[in-house]
Amino acid sequence: MPGTDLAMRLLARILAARSPGIQHPAYAGHLAAWPGAQAVTAPDDPAITTCDLLALASPANPDGRICDPKALATLAQRIRVVVDEAYADPDRGACTMASDRLVVLRSFGKFYGLPGLRLGFVIAGSHVTVALRALLGDWPVSLPATAIGTAAYRDTAWRCAQLARIREAGASLDRLFADAGLPLIGCAPLFRLIRCDDAARLFVALAERAILTRPFTNYPDHLRIGLPGDAAALVRLATALEEFQR
Repeated sequence: MPGTDLAMRLLARILAARSPGIQHPAYAGHLAAWPGAQAVTAPDDPAITTCDLLALASPANPDGRICDPKALATLAQRIRVVVDEAYADPDRGACTMASDRLVVLRSFGKFYGLPGLRLGFVIAGSHVTVALRALLGDWPVSLPATAIGTAAYRDTAWRCAQLARIREAGASLDRLFADAGLPLIGCAPLFRLIRCDDAARLFVALAERAILTRPFTNYPDHLRIGLPGDAAALVRLATALEEFQR
């Protein structure tokens, strides 16, 4: 697929749910694909009994919640499940359990840092994949995306090194937030979610130092922060937090 956002919107047409549910917080693309869908808190939310489809992200964004793939497979015996695993690399997640009732989306751009390449995947049964193929036409993915994606997936040495970098950067970021007294309320391999009573002012203070974070209109005391790119970026963040707290 040329990205998973398009996949989500096409899946909404193919699956034609009458009573869809979306786990919140949710991606804007999920909400756009199923406007008016019922909000649910988790796959075991009693409200799901009135739904014939559940769309969710695992890990969720921004809190990093992960749903047990076996639990999703069990739920898919009753209703269709579409799980967006854009941040799941390098875990298997629900991929090996995918079917026409448990549809899995995967993204290339997050782990490999190339979102502009527009490359994603839908793992499902033949009914869903054939229908998607018919809607996409003959040339859905660009030649550069195909070539770069193929080369990247074959480079297992880089993948292993990237995993080590992610773990190290995440541990460093966790220590920094703990030292700064900023509660960590959610995490995924590629980002952290913190709580700050003055998150709007912290967002501005960090932006003024070329550190872009993600604020949330519905959660004004939350900020999502990605992993620092290198040691210098971590020092810049630490310095900015020290200055903010003076």
